[in-house]
Amino acid sequence: PWNDNMMKSVAEVLPKNVRGQDEGVSSIVNAIAGWEMQKKSGQSRPLVMAITGSTGVGKSETSHQLADALLAKKVRVGNTRRYMPEGLLVLRGEDYSPESSITLQEAHQSIRSNLVSHLKKCGSRGVIVFDEVQKVMPGTLDVLMPAFEERGAIIEYNDTTSGTGGLLETLTGRAGPEGAVRHSTAECIFLFISDIGSARMIK
Repeated sequence: PWNDNMMKSVAEVLPKNVRGQDEGVSSIVNAIAGWEMQKKSGQSRPLVMAITGSTGVGKSETSHQLADALLAKKVRVGNTRRYMPEGLLVLRGEDYSPESSITLQEAHQSIRSNLVSHLKKCGSRGVIVFDEVQKVMPGTLDVLMPAFEERGAIIEYNDTTSGTGGLLETLTGRAGPEGAVRHSTAECIFLFISDIGSARMIK
């Protein structure tokens, strides 16, 4: 479950834990407020944000603090004293890079499988973080495009070999293979972290 008042929670947690990024924090708080208002008005669309900047400015930490402020339940990490928000899914760009020895179709299947598993476990809610997006091979993120649309969804196929065809069917609106299951992403927040454009921002 989400925290009852997401905007209030984020407005309290982020400024306390993310320092020196007032403009960024304000942008995130405003985005959450807008998304919460949109949901109350009956619109059904996921929130998609890009967090960009050079190494060490706190992009990953900000995304984790945001998930912590938004998600009501926490789960213990192994045998440690650390807790993380239940409903947080982190995907890493290096796992889908040209150097990772993975094909584009395998990358699509892996991302779809991870996301479907997460949506099933968390009641189609959650914060999905894609870290180091600049490292992924071209075309990797195409599999997520249907998830960002109004009434967005990701399709689970019984036959994993239908990965590419399934993507085309989803994008064109044609029905998928028999037995395909649609998992809504309307209650999800997607965060894409990268250093894309950081040099220009600094300049």
